[in-house]
Amino acid sequence: MTPERPSLLALADDAGQSSTDEDSPFVPNPRRAKWIDRISAHGPWDGSTDPLSLRGAPSLPMPVEVSNKASLVPFFEHISVQMAHTKPPPYYDTDFLDFKKAVLYADGRVDLCKMATGPTNIGDLMDSLQSNHFAKHFLPGNNIIGSTGAKAIADFVKGKPDQFETWYLAGNFIDTASFSILVDAMIESKVITNFWLKRNPLMAKSAMDVFRLIEHSPVLRTLDLDQTELGDDGVAQLFRLLAKYEKPIALRHIYLTAVGIGARACQPISDYLCSPHCALESLYIPLRYSVPVSKLIELHNDSHSNHAASTTTQFTFSRLYQAIHLSRLLTSVRPTLLKDLGMRFNWITDASATALENVIRANNLQYLIISYTPMTQTALKSIYDAVLSSQSILWFHVAPLVKGGKS
Repeated sequence: MTPERPSLLALADDAGQSSTDEDSPFVPNPRRAKWIDRISAHGPWDGSTDPLSLRGAPSLPMPVEVSNKASLVPFFEHISVQMAHTKPPPYYDTDFLDFKKAVLYADGRVDLCKMATGPTNIGDLMDSLQSNHFAKHFLPGNNIIGSTGAKAIADFVKGKPDQFETWYLAGNFIDTASFSILVDAMIESKVITNFWLKRNPLMAKSAMDVFRLIEHSPVLRTLDLDQTELGDDGVAQLFRLLAKYEKPIALRHIYLTAVGIGARACQPISDYLCSPHCALESLYIPLRYSVPVSKLIELHNDSHSNHAASTTTQFTFSRLYQAIHLSRLLTSVRPTLLKDLGMRFNWITDASATALENVIRANNLQYLIISYTPMTQTALKSIYDAVLSSQSILWFHVAPLVKGGKS
């Protein structure tokens, strides 16, 4: 009889490499001890002695070199000549075709991420797609196409507004003016469902154009604005506009990592979350600047109490607070990056315990990750009690900032 093979998780546990060991307060782990020392030494953020910019982390793409045209021509020819039809390719039986500078998937993805078409080749790329009816998801991420590329894409969308459902345009040097041109074209589409814009310098002045995109895109469910330098002012303006807008919108998931959210943006965000028109299911703001994560939660609780009579408002909150991630920051990269990006660690204290309890008890919360925290044992126990009484929590993780096991 063949012996049962141990699982990969069991092997990792035996080797002392599992993530549960690293995060457990009861298991000695050098990496965990290092993080405890680092976060404890940093302590709570003090804006008077350690001022931070509220513009957000720099929106720079990953470094790449622009491809020469010869390396791209085989792919351009394939999608323009070999695929000029309305049905999936009948002449090969494979999940994807791998070219030197692109991958074409059977599900309609055109993946050119990090292939660096650049401004010199983006026009030819868009021209090659004119006769194509098979591709549905366009992924030219980190292709550094700039304003030239943004205009080429806008021109394409004007001619074929319902070609692509997904646009992954991360890391392309798309600035405020270029984004406005894109939005003018994109809002004519009835099929755009996902729009990824991370690492493009949209800046605060793009807030109105972001709102226009949300307002006029009938099926836009996912919008990625990570590291776009919207800043505290831009995010505040965007959510003020959303809070005042009373018509239904399709948006369900919005990413706002490292955009510079501070005190000014917290109230408009809370106002929108309290709006009966808010249908968000996911709001990602995991990297903190000058405002404790608890500030937003406390604003939520205050506003929620003011709208306690509204069943619609309560339901809105239950949809949003399905996932709260208050984890430590940038743990998978070298420590100096935390400072390079203008980030600081979360510092969730006993002052936030009641607010967290209320969120746990009042909503259909499914995931709560606090990670390293200076909370006392008393505060942690109250949160544990709330979690244990919850009918919806599926995953909960917290780690006290101690090396032994007791706060």
